[in-house]
Amino acid sequence: MKVKRIHAEDMRQAIRKVREEQGPDAVILSTKKTATGVEVLAALDAKADELRTQHTTRTVSAAPRTPTRDRGLRATNDGDLKAGFERLAARLKQQASAGASKNADRSDAPAQAEPRASEKVPETLGRHGASVPFRRVTDRRPEAPTIETLAQEMVNLRALLARELGALNRSEFARKAPERAALIERLEAMAVDRPLARRLVEALPENTQGEDAFNAVLGQLADRIPVVEQDVLRRGGALALMGPTGVGKTSSALKIAAAFSARHGRASVALIGADRDRLGMERELLDRAAPLGIYTLAVSGREGLRSALADVGDRRLVIVDTAGLGHRDPRLSDQARFLTEFPELTPYLVLAAPAQRSTLEATIRRYGALRPQGCILTKLDETASLGEALTALTHCGLPLAFCTDGQGPNPEALHTPRPRALVSRMAALADEWRGDVEAGAGSTPPAVTPAFIAPQPFTPQEIHYA
Repeated sequence: MKVKRIHAEDMRQAIRKVREEQGPDAVILSTKKTATGVEVLAALDAKADELRTQHTTRTVSAAPRTPTRDRGLRATNDGDLKAGFERLAARLKQQASAGASKNADRSDAPAQAEPRASEKVPETLGRHGASVPFRRVTDRRPEAPTIETLAQEMVNLRALLARELGALNRSEFARKAPERAALIERLEAMAVDRPLARRLVEALPENTQGEDAFNAVLGQLADRIPVVEQDVLRRGGALALMGPTGVGKTSSALKIAAAFSARHGRASVALIGADRDRLGMERELLDRAAPLGIYTLAVSGREGLRSALADVGDRRLVIVDTAGLGHRDPRLSDQARFLTEFPELTPYLVLAAPAQRSTLEATIRRYGALRPQGCILTKLDETASLGEALTALTHCGLPLAFCTDGQGPNPEALHTPRPRALVSRMAALADEWRGDVEAGAGSTPPAVTPAFIAPQPFTPQEIHYA
């Protein structure tokens, strides 16, 4: 075997030097770029196929290749190729056995080397917090279609057709009924989703137009908002407030307790804190309830809550403030089993009005296992739009028990649900937002209408009802 290293300015000159110095039968084993050009490792030997595989490089014939010459080489070197493949298979088998024995001796070594920074794949958090790598986009030939790929293409095609048909229907509807289409757009600007807005508009009488049509649509939306029929502030009972962390469960419990004690006396109310998971919750609850003079205690576990309920059995109203759990918290099923052991408690779900509609609906669905009898909508003074919250309540059918604004235990911040007033407040917030946009960011914001004072188009007689 005769191996020679040749340097040249480019690959064409290198191949020419290989042919001149080693003849047309020479085989190029490897090539690499250098600072001055290229470096070629060429050999002239009968075992060139084995050397070529050992160096794991591309083999390029030094002589010009023609179809006739290729057929001759394949015809004359079949025996050498077969022998070379047999030797290669034997060597690979030997190397595999040697590597297995070496890994057995070094079992404490890491299973896989850390990839270089340039080779690392960026990662993201998937659903439930699992680390999911992004897929790299590579140029590859299209694979043969399978049943799965055809099914996915059909799903994508159906979604595309649905979008196109929806756009055509909207344009046709806008052409035939421009006033109705303008009403739908006006409701969408209030964060009411389009399917609900279209159902409301389509239910209007044919002869209703202008502001009368808009008032009628708002009235239909108010009629769709479910309300809890039982008056807790008059009858009392045992309530369990539940919901995600930070939605205002403790503040709502204090507001309800303060409002009930103002009607029936302090001795008729008891407040139980069952959120021992939150650090300092017991001290916070006692400090916030102290100015009200309401009997308050903090418990932990089933036996603690059972003992506390037996202790306050003579109270007309008992409010249990449970632990705050998000709709994806795995402990939610444990809380459901926990509350099922206390059938005397009526669960109420606390929701924050500024939350997104998707978050509200996901929370309502996940807490559906606890069978809430109603919901308390909090932080109305902090939201910029009521459309998403009202749409979520309408879609899920969860009745509204109370609405609150403010952070303190002020009983005046607790309101019984008035759907028409809420819908009017939704329209007022949309007008305020539109006015802020038209006036610009540097202008003075308009005065905020109180959350439960209904502006036009509804009259006070329509709002204040028993």
